[in-house]
Amino acid sequence: MVRHGFLVASAALLLSLTIAASAANGLSTAQLPPDLRRLLTAASHLKLPGFLVVQSVTQTRDGRPVLLSRLTERGRLSPPRYALTSSVAGRAVRLRYIGSDAYGTAPGLAAIDGGHKWVRVRLPNLAGGRGNVLALIRSYLTNLAQVVLPPATSAQEIGPASVGGQPVTEFLIVTKVTPVSFTQVFLAADGLPVRTVETVGDRVTTTDTSVTAPVVVRVPPPRETIDESRLSPAEQQRVNDVLAAPPGLQ
Repeated sequence: MVRHGFLVASAALLLSLTIAASAANGLSTAQLPPDLRRLLTAASHLKLPGFLVVQSVTQTRDGRPVLLSRLTERGRLSPPRYALTSSVAGRAVRLRYIGSDAYGTAPGLAAIDGGHKWVRVRLPNLAGGRGNVLALIRSYLTNLAQVVLPPATSAQEIGPASVGGQPVTEFLIVTKVTPVSFTQVFLAADGLPVRTVETVGDRVTTTDTSVTAPVVVRVPPPRETIDESRLSPAEQQRVNDVLAAPPGLQ
């Protein structure tokens, strides 16, 4: 069977989240500001039904920020639903995981698969496919604050702030190992990381998180979808090349 890169991308993303969660513990608990310790403890007890995460990466060019990429993720466990959209230079790769199926679409796909917008892949056909997706969702729902926190060399409380009208407490996380980064972390009273803004050189990554927005991930229309079993090996490989590792996850 053809190796499906867009599921490999999910596995890679899950791995990166796991690494981030571990690295965030670089500082001992005693070295963290008291309010940060308290909010991280509160976050670890959150019972989240679902999540919506929007991340954008900008780079300063000629004194102006230029959008490089945008990543949107949403998911829930009951019933399992997960969707990802990665867009670079206006080219969007969309993935949906629903039950035992995965669906993928990207510009140029219809020219390969006989005019269909979406290709369906059976998750059980792929080693660890469904397990990877469920583990990724759980990583958000059970330890969201640790997932988004960067590796820390030092942490400082800045004080009260507001994001979109929501009261938050701002912290500054500094990582002095290469690449050096400065991350503003805005935590709500329940420990939810409402926003993080990471600066590495001339690149700024902003991540906004919501747990109140409804998680709606729909099955694509049947008339726009073709099952992978109907594609020849050569077509499957070309589809894989189009959907593999969405920009921003490579």
